[in-house]
Amino acid sequence: MKKMQEDLIKLFSQYEYVNKAMKFDLILLCIYPVYRILCLCPFEFIYNLYEFSTLFLLMFVLGIVFAFVNNKLKETILALGILTVVAVVDVFKGNFDGIVYAALYLFIAYHIYKFMNSDNDNLKETVKSKKCQKCGNVISDDNTFCTKCGEKID
Repeated sequence: MKKMQEDLIKLFSQYEYVNKAMKFDLILLCIYPVYRILCLCPFEFIYNLYEFSTLFLLMFVLGIVFAFVNNKLKETILALGILTVVAVVDVFKGNFDGIVYAALYLFIAYHIYKFMNSDNDNLKETVKSKKCQKCGNVISDDNTFCTKCGEKID
């Protein structure tokens, strides 16, 4: 999985707009869990947002990918944990699809946790790196843009 993370960093660092979007990884991670929590409440305006649920889910998946690349794995596990709790509450409310969702969230969280605790060398130690002159972020030599601030690297 570290190789996949390195490949994603190389791929995303080539495009300035993707680097800028990656700054919003935690916001993207939070949108879907907040929407799902609000769905548990009996507010009428929430049902108007239902048509956007697929968009919120896609933003969440993009947030997971960006957080993975930015090494924000604990935050990803937290968001998946919240979604698991919401799915279990859905089951108690009679929506038995929640069992499948809870299992999926737990499966993803387990593999992220397993990745975090692997005995492999740290990504920053295995890849030749340099520092961004603007923000000081350590980045791979292959990057064209900083993964934190989006600054073009010479």
